[in-house]
Amino acid sequence: SSAMGDTSLLTACLFMAAMGGCRASVGTLRPKTMGTHRSFSVKRYPKLSERVKVVASQYVSEDGSSAKKGSSEIVRALTKIGASAALAVGVRTAHYPSSGFIGQGVSGLVMATALSAWGLHRQALSTSGAVAGFIVGLVTLTSSLRCGMTLFAFFVASSLITQYKEAVKDVDDHFKKGGQRGAIQALANAGIPAILAAISAWIAGPADLPLAHLALQKETELATVLLGGFLGYYGCCCGDTWASELGQLSKKEPRLITNFKPVKKGTNGGVTLLGLGASIGGGLWMGLVFYAIGALHPILQSNPSLAALAFSEWKLIALGGLAGILGSLVDSTLGATVQFTGYNRVKQKITGTPGPDVDYISGLQILDNNMVNLVSASLTSFIIAMLTKSFLGIPSI
Repeated sequence: SSAMGDTSLLTACLFMAAMGGCRASVGTLRPKTMGTHRSFSVKRYPKLSERVKVVASQYVSEDGSSAKKGSSEIVRALTKIGASAALAVGVRTAHYPSSGFIGQGVSGLVMATALSAWGLHRQALSTSGAVAGFIVGLVTLTSSLRCGMTLFAFFVASSLITQYKEAVKDVDDHFKKGGQRGAIQALANAGIPAILAAISAWIAGPADLPLAHLALQKETELATVLLGGFLGYYGCCCGDTWASELGQLSKKEPRLITNFKPVKKGTNGGVTLLGLGASIGGGLWMGLVFYAIGALHPILQSNPSLAALAFSEWKLIALGGLAGILGSLVDSTLGATVQFTGYNRVKQKITGTPGPDVDYISGLQILDNNMVNLVSASLTSFIIAMLTKSFLGIPSI
């Protein structure tokens, strides 16, 4: 590859310099002590000369001093990895049974702060969005490691996907660089799940026990339903976000879900095969994180039977995928029917606000985008909650 070739060429030059004490200049590479060997002039090899200059310029500054950019980037990357690993270990340790709600509260405080700060830095959250995100993050992470990490995985992955090729997605008049979310959007996506996580923790305690174990006890049976609703909510939100962000990159023209007529990109209720596939992927991602954190929870280390039960609940991944596609379809249907979409001829962008310069495309002006997200996610959450026990094959008591 080009990178390997550059590295090999640079290595050869450095090796020659180290062995012969070469001094590099624009015109020549002349050894100090090479015995009877003649000087090596790159002027005799113009193609090689240009190649050396191009490669060396990536590593050497204009004044000839060694460039530290590459090294500093590696150090920063390793620092981030180390900090993330330390944070993960700390959070996991804080969720041991002996830590209780106090330990989980401390880890929740740290993680919620880190998440909000990262969102602000990446311009994924506005100031109000960061405050709201901190609150729902603190509640969710304090209530449950499994739920908290699901929130974390949703926010980070969806923010990165939103910012992927974002210049191509500037098709509506509400476009914000970085996909910046305010307090209303943060609460619409994470407010209800935070409540579900808190009630579940109040019923079943701070430990993330397998859903089947909770369902077989009358006192904690409701927690299973609530956790299923939690997964359904985030499966819908993540699936809808991935569908919206990746669907716009489809080369195919979107079609309105109610009549399958071609519509402009960015139209509420417009769907593509890429978008529908992305919605399943987003839901599966939520299901995978929810399942994996539950199966690897510290409390299971001392109880092999509970650990085996948690590992057997792999169908949670598929349940997340179901929530993703179901939520995306519900959201698209609502967007095409009760959410206004028009085309502003002056701005040449999709808009959700009627006006004299706006051509009607679809929908009634009943709900805005945040309300559509809230309704579709709540409905999906309820459906998945009702399906959780039967989907996992848990018998009723």
